[in-house]
Amino acid sequence: MTTSLVPWDAPDGKRLLFGVHLRYANWPSIGGLYLFCKLEPPSTWVPLYIGQATILDERLCSHERWDEAQRLGATRVLAATVPLQADRDRYEKALIEQFDPCLNVKLRPLIGNLGLGALPKQPPFFETLKFGAGVRLK
Repeated sequence: MTTSLVPWDAPDGKRLLFGVHLRYANWPSIGGLYLFCKLEPPSTWVPLYIGQATILDERLCSHERWDEAQRLGATRVLAATVPLQADRDRYEKALIEQFDPCLNVKLRPLIGNLGLGALPKQPPFFETLKFGAGVRLK
């Protein structure tokens, strides 16, 4: 059940509306984008993970990163339907670049001889960005 809508203005000028859902919502069988978020007072959504799915229902019913996001405080999934793969690719990349979620892992240089090539980023504590009117993302 959607409790509210959160707008996001994409770099191409299109406005996407993300519904705010509990994890076990009745997901549609269509492609889209999703954000695992925690809410900080007064109305700041902090995305911990950003992803895309060809079919939201199949991807979100047993997502491998949800438990980790939940341990970090995620309580909701923000989701928007985006039917075209090219649009999903472009918007996912823009969202990750804008919000730098801590659970989206990028390959990094090896650290010493430990062989650690992919480490999760630390949460962004100091940078607060606006995510639509009246709702902010940190």
